[in-house]
Amino acid sequence: MVESRLPLHVRILQQTLEERKSKNAQYSMRALARDLDIDPAALSRILSGKQELSLETCRAVLSRLQLPPVKMRLFIASVAEDKRNRASAALIRTIEPHYLVETEVNRDAEKVLDPKEAHPLAVHDVLALEKDLVSVTDLDGRFLFVNEAVARAFGTVPCELIGETWNSNIFDIDDTDLLDLQLRETIASKKEMTFEFRSPRTARHFRRVVTPMFGADRQLNSLISTFRDVTWDRFLQLAAVDVHSSIDLKTVIERAVETPLPLLGTIAAVCYKSSVATRGLSGSEKPLIDLLENWSAAPARIEELSSHQMRAFGSNGPSHALVCPLHDAGMLVILTTRPPADIEIRIATEYAKIVSQALRNADTCSKTA
Repeated sequence: MVESRLPLHVRILQQTLEERKSKNAQYSMRALARDLDIDPAALSRILSGKQELSLETCRAVLSRLQLPPVKMRLFIASVAEDKRNRASAALIRTIEPHYLVETEVNRDAEKVLDPKEAHPLAVHDVLALEKDLVSVTDLDGRFLFVNEAVARAFGTVPCELIGETWNSNIFDIDDTDLLDLQLRETIASKKEMTFEFRSPRTARHFRRVVTPMFGADRQLNSLISTFRDVTWDRFLQLAAVDVHSSIDLKTVIERAVETPLPLLGTIAAVCYKSSVATRGLSGSEKPLIDLLENWSAAPARIEELSSHQMRAFGSNGPSHALVCPLHDAGMLVILTTRPPADIEIRIATEYAKIVSQALRNADTCSKTA
C-alpha cells in the first residue's frame, strides 16, 4: 500500500513496485532495485522515507522508469524539495529555538528584497520564509513548490505536498472550482491576474495574485500563486469610508467608536476634547470614564488593568486596554480580555490615524463654517 505521507517521488516508486507486483506475483523489492540499478538496502530505506534520493540515483531512476514528462517533472520537484527539507531540518537542530521563532515571524520581505542591501538570501529562501501562501504549480494546478506557510495551512511539510493541488477547505470557501477557475483564467490571458474572494463562514477576505511563468521557448510552463489574508485591509478601507462620511465633529466621534473592530474588543471609547463616546458597555459608563481621566493620550501603549479596575466592569471584565493617540490630544481606547497581539496593535494604530484625519477635517470645517 502506498504511504500518502511520504514525498511524491517515494510514492511513485512505491506505486511502481505495486503495479509490477500485480502483474507478476514473484516480483519483489529486490527485483525493482535490480531494474533501477539501486542497492536493495538503499532502496528499502528510500521507500520507507529514511534516506533521500541522490541526484545521481534520481537521474538513473528516471532513465529506467520512463515516466510521462509531467510526472517526471513532479518527480524531480519532489526530490529537490525533499533535499531542501532535510537540509533545513539538519540546520534547525543546530539553531537555538528563539532564533528560529524570530525568523518564522519576520515578514520584512521588502528589506530582504531591497537591491540596495546585500542580503545572502536567495529568492527561493525568501519565498520559503514569506508568511503569505506562495506556491508554484504546473498548468494542471499540481504543486511543484510550496513555502512553509502553505505547508502549515495544510498541516504538513512542503515535500509532502509536491504533486498535490489546492484545497478549497483551506480558505473555508464552498465553491470547490473557484481556485481552479482562477488558474484557467490566468492561463487563457497569459498575464498576471489578481483575484479577491471571501470566506462565507469566517468572513475573511483573501487576495490571490497568479503570475504565469514562461520557459526559454516562450511557452507557458508554470504558475506562481500568492495568497494573502486582506481582511484587515478591507476593514480599514470600509472604516475610512464610514468615518469620513461626515464633517460634523459629534457625528465623526460617534461613528469612530461605533465602527466595529473585529477581534480587538467589544468595549471602546473615543475621547476628544470635551466629548466622549463609548460602545459595548452593558452597564454604567463610569468605570470607563474613570480610566480615561487617569490616562494620557500619548504614547500608544497597552495598559494592564488592576483587579479592582477589572471588577468595576463585572465578572468577565476586560484585563487590558489598547490606548492610541488621536489628533489634538484625543484618545482611542479599546478594552480587551487578553493582551492584544502585534497585528491587532498595528491595525488599531492604523485605525487611529484614519480617525485622526477625520477629526482634523471636521475641526477645519467647523472653524471655517
